[in-house]
Amino acid sequence: MSSALYERLAEIPVPLSGFFVDRDVIQLNSSIQDFTKNARRSVSKSIFLTSDTVLTSPNQEIADIVLSKLSKSGVYRAILKETGSDDKKKRFVEVWSREKILASKEVTDLHGVFYNDDHLSTLSFSISDHAVVYVAEEKNETPKDMPEYFRYSQSFGEGFPGKKRPAIFVFLWDQTGFEPGKNVVIRLVANTPDIFFGQALFSSNSDVLFATGYEHSLGGRLLGLRGCLNKPSGIWQITLEKDALSKAWAAEITPSSIDCKLLKLTPSNLSARSPRLVPSEGSGPERLLWLACPSGGAFASTSRLYSLKYNGFEASLSHGNAEVLVDVVDDSKDGAFPGFYPDVALPNSPFLRIRDHDYLISHSTLASCNVVLLISLVDGMVKNLTPTNSEGSPLCSWFVLNTDGERRVLCTRTSPTVPFEVVLGEFDDSANVSWKILQSSVPDLPAEIPIQLSQLKVSTVRHPERHPLETIVIQHTNLKAGEPKPPHIIMPHGGPHFTSLVGFNPTTVAFALAGFDISLPNYTGSLGFGEAHVQALLGKCGTLDVEDCMESFRHLARIGVAQEGGNSRVFLFGGSHGGFIIGHLLARYPETFAAACLRNPLLSLGEFGSTDLRDWFWGESKREYPLGLSSSPAGSDGLTPQANRSKPNDIGIMTPTFFESLYKSSPSAHIEKVKAAVLLCVGGSDRRASPTQSIDYYHALKAARAKASLPDDDVEMLLFPEDGHGLEGVEASKISWVRTVEWFKSRA
Repeated sequence: MSSALYERLAEIPVPLSGFFVDRDVIQLNSSIQDFTKNARRSVSKSIFLTSDTVLTSPNQEIADIVLSKLSKSGVYRAILKETGSDDKKKRFVEVWSREKILASKEVTDLHGVFYNDDHLSTLSFSISDHAVVYVAEEKNETPKDMPEYFRYSQSFGEGFPGKKRPAIFVFLWDQTGFEPGKNVVIRLVANTPDIFFGQALFSSNSDVLFATGYEHSLGGRLLGLRGCLNKPSGIWQITLEKDALSKAWAAEITPSSIDCKLLKLTPSNLSARSPRLVPSEGSGPERLLWLACPSGGAFASTSRLYSLKYNGFEASLSHGNAEVLVDVVDDSKDGAFPGFYPDVALPNSPFLRIRDHDYLISHSTLASCNVVLLISLVDGMVKNLTPTNSEGSPLCSWFVLNTDGERRVLCTRTSPTVPFEVVLGEFDDSANVSWKILQSSVPDLPAEIPIQLSQLKVSTVRHPERHPLETIVIQHTNLKAGEPKPPHIIMPHGGPHFTSLVGFNPTTVAFALAGFDISLPNYTGSLGFGEAHVQALLGKCGTLDVEDCMESFRHLARIGVAQEGGNSRVFLFGGSHGGFIIGHLLARYPETFAAACLRNPLLSLGEFGSTDLRDWFWGESKREYPLGLSSSPAGSDGLTPQANRSKPNDIGIMTPTFFESLYKSSPSAHIEKVKAAVLLCVGGSDRRASPTQSIDYYHALKAARAKASLPDDDVEMLLFPEDGHGLEGVEASKISWVRTVEWFKSRA
């Protein structure tokens, strides 16, 4: 099949961030896949709000901008910029006011690349707008001919190529106009080489910051961060000497660094992240909020929302008095609140103030959708703001981009049949919201695509006997009487503690428009159904998750959505843990499936030497990895040596008994039972699921076919050397989709 359809769907701009420039202007930043340049492009547009209409400017490319942030006052905008390519890149910090640049400083020689991820990056103004804090890679000043240059150091794993030592920097610039061009960058030094800080922000006092600190596990191992909420981490108060930044600015010789004192605010058994300060009114205390999950165990789970009052620089911050605003919910039924499942970080500006009442607003996973939640900061009451779907309206998932700090929130919403819409919410005095669509991507599509999308039906199906198993189903509605059902693709998600959401995904939608019905089972362990169902999968990977996926399909067959038996036209598609589930389904039900595509799958669990998530194997096996107890205790100054801390029994070394249990639960152990055609799509730079697993599986499967005197031309592997775990490269995503459609169609 031609790749033109996939390209057109994948080229739809994906909104990533947005903010209110002023009351009537919104800036929206999006990502676009450019198949001509084989690259992802960042673009930005302005949305102008008037009393009776909405106007938008054309998208403009912002290729050099790594991060940008508007100050709370709305007067200034900070920009982190990189120009050039490869080893010739230059880095700049800039501050703008409207269209005028006020300050710019090249920082290429001061530090390495800027951080722009969800776990560590930050860009935050001080309350007085005279300073900006950001995170960048510490520069390695050791000459390459010295042994010290080659000292072993670790990166943060998948998604963090070459990023090993994040450091906090503060940019100061002249606002008076008396010393134009005097721009100063200062590094904050906490003298704790084993704790890395990110997500930093200023308090109302410029001598105090709050940040997320990430620590090593026992033995000094740095574990992968991407998508993981259970690593040793906590919220820290970073205190500078009183008026340190002002003194540094006034000094004739500006120091390149300032020493800081640390105080940890969270206990060692919690992995805390995403500090946010509630804007204070008058002279009352500020409130610091953050998210936390248990350390160890499942790599993602229900988040608690914590609150702590902060009384200023002179007062000691009482780390023991944190209040849980939103607690864990074990189970939920019939659409009830299942607990809080936001992203890694809260929105940059998540606060609203309505009639002297403070709220936090965020999206959160609820079953198979993302919804918008309004959380009272007085009593923690949670209100679901997502509109109830009217008859015939598509199911949607919502994402909060930002607020104006008062009564308006900017969101996006998406469904498999309606690509991204930008939506504005406005609140009345009773905290009720009205929604207005500002922009839709549908008018920009060729006319035939919305027509094709309108012929798809999207629904969610609960299994009556396996609570809370829920499956997203995408079906064709234009079948003629007596016409056979379309071929069916089952797509289990990765993780396993993740969720397939009702939303627009080019790969999934392109499969549907290519003639397939789709089902996406949210099996036990998925987020958004209550904490009990996250924990229920631990120790049962390879059994409960696999059985859920098979029972999901059988239930769909019983109610006439899918067809089981006879000439199999059922296919499997998935990656990571989804590939793990597919490997088991192929071996256990060899007559059910015609073909499968496995993308960077987990196939041999005992072979984890090169993964950045070795603790995953302990956690999912319900064993204790030496992780959480190696985190600093609350009240720590960051200098407590690890040798004085409590230690778990396990030191993270594979034993023969543990290896045997992992091997038995691996798809590779049952490879000779597989009969279906198997396509493997593999990223050669995957740090999470080693490519060697897929390579070994590929050769072993061919050998098994030869041993059984069967042809092996139905086993194939595509290897994309530069791609990582998600196969997110423009070329890899397109080629793997095109080949998968060919693979399935030839067997349908």
